[in-house]
Amino acid sequence: MNQDEESGHESLAEKRTHEAEERSEMASERTDFAEDRTLLANERTFAGWSKASFASIGLGLGFQALFKSAEPTWTPKAWLPFLFFWEFC
Repeated sequence: MNQDEESGHESLAEKRTHEAEERSEMASERTDFAEDRTLLANERTFAGWSKASFASIGLGLGFQALFKSAEPTWTPKAWLPFLFFWEFC
């Protein structure tokens, strides 16, 4: 081998090393982005559950205010299936 061929091999090795470092950096960035997406998804899930729980509490308080002195007592129970159907559909 002459000196030109050796320098060509060295530049190829350096090029491969540089490409490997770039891939490693990109993988690190993708991992960071994945962690951020997971955190945001957890926050959205918690917010959804919180919203549903507060809506349920409000619905319960509203039922109590409307039907506290309802006669006959089956009246509030008759409305529950319709309200649940309306809420979840």
